[in-house]
Amino acid sequence: MPRTVDDILALDDGRKDERAFEVVKRVSEINQGLYDSFASPVVKSLSSEWTASAIRALNPARVERYLFSDFNPWAQWVKAMAEGVRANRRPIAADNPFVGLERQVSHSIERSLDAYRDLRDDLYERTFNAIYGSPWLAAAVGLNRVPRRGPQAPTWEYEELKRLKRLMAESHMEKGTALDGWVRIVLYVTREGRVFDERAYNLARRMIDELEPTARPSLDELKGAVKRQAFLLALDEERAIAALPKLLTQGGRQRREALEGARLVAGAAGPLSDDQESRLRRIERVLGAGAAVLETIA
Repeated sequence: MPRTVDDILALDDGRKDERAFEVVKRVSEINQGLYDSFASPVVKSLSSEWTASAIRALNPARVERYLFSDFNPWAQWVKAMAEGVRANRRPIAADNPFVGLERQVSHSIERSLDAYRDLRDDLYERTFNAIYGSPWLAAAVGLNRVPRRGPQAPTWEYEELKRLKRLMAESHMEKGTALDGWVRIVLYVTREGRVFDERAYNLARRMIDELEPTARPSLDELKGAVKRQAFLLALDEERAIAALPKLLTQGGRQRREALEGARLVAGAAGPLSDDQESRLRRIERVLGAGAAVLETIA
């Protein structure tokens, strides 16, 4: 079953708990800037290959392994004892009282570690929220945490820009190439009841690749046509469909090929629904292609 971003967001409890991480990011950027400006030049001037090797060798993860390795002469008795234990190892009897005692002690240690883990994690979370969730720290690093008072009324500049964009889009309602007309038909047929998945897209790409090189649109041209036609259909579907004859102007053959290609792409994911069949018949009537079109593409 296809999923959307809204399905994923429905599993979350909101993004309010992520605000503290904006402060963390800002504090980290400030610290990095201070280090690069003041500490880094000093560290570089005092560093050498010898000091770097010493720091690597004294890393706690390395030191704790050196202490129990052959590098430590005081650990030689551990190797001898391990060989003696390995040579004289015997399975313990099932009724040995120390077995039950071992399990009791192990369970006690496990419960203690679990309790310690829970207390530690709770302390970490409370400390994190107390520091990075503080409005004082947010203000100190230049992040405004004051909530807004609701949506603002659109300005006249925004309304004018939206009106001009609408006029520009409407100017393309009856203008475009044959690719625009074909994409408009495909989107109109597939926009109800079915997701336009990768099968339809791959089929459309193969159909385009079979065209003559001079008539073959690029991927960017295809993407641009999809964006334009999807917006025009959302803007005024009836007018967009009525204007199809002005996009497919080369006669019945071009319109039949457009209808045939639209049917193939729409049916790439399975048989067409009754609604999609009805939409195709409407396109045929608008284009005036005649009943022979359905017989040709059926």
